Amino acid sequence: CEKKKEEKRSPKGLLHKFQKLSIATWNARSLAHYKGRLGRKKEGIVRFLLQRHDVLMLQEVHGNETNMKRIAQAQSQTHWAVWSAHAENDTGGVMTFVRWSLLHNKTIPENQILEPGRAIGVTLSHEGHEGGLLNIHNYGLNNKTRAKIIKFGTKAMRTSDSDASGASFLVTAGDFNFSTA
Repeated sequence: CEKKKEEKRSPKGLLHKFQKLSIATWNARSLAHYKGRLGRKKEGIVRFLLQRHDVLMLQEVHGNETNMKRIAQAQSQTHWAVWSAHAENDTGGVMTFVRWSLLHNKTIPENQILEPGRAIGVTLSHEGHEGGLLNIHNYGLNNKTRAKIIKFGTKAMRTSDSDASGASFLVTAGDFNFSTA
């Protein structure tokens, strides 16, 4: 009597792509500002994190759009990136990296700068499923910005809740500062 091996079929869509999704977040504290040895060390940490994770969300990158673009381009062989600098180069700045292999046919995901230098929303889509990535440096956000962030998160959560396959999701990460009045 010969036993047949049971074939395991992989689920499709985001569930398949993301069943072992690895995400890291880091308050990079002036990553784009530093030059020389410290700058190389911080950029080395970004490379280290990207080698080990599918998604990396950075906060407090500081610097301007040109600095952030340079950092993103250095990783462009393995990861797609979206970034937003704050109006003041010495504060804020957020970046989100996503491994290219997670993007269906290297399709650029829908992304929104919810608040320049403070919050980015990314929506990954594949075969009717969605994954929301919300990267926030929660400092000095006004009510209008909070409403945009809540709207993005609520939409992603509703999509996730209505996806019976469990293949849709929302990940919220960042540097959160809270105070009481």
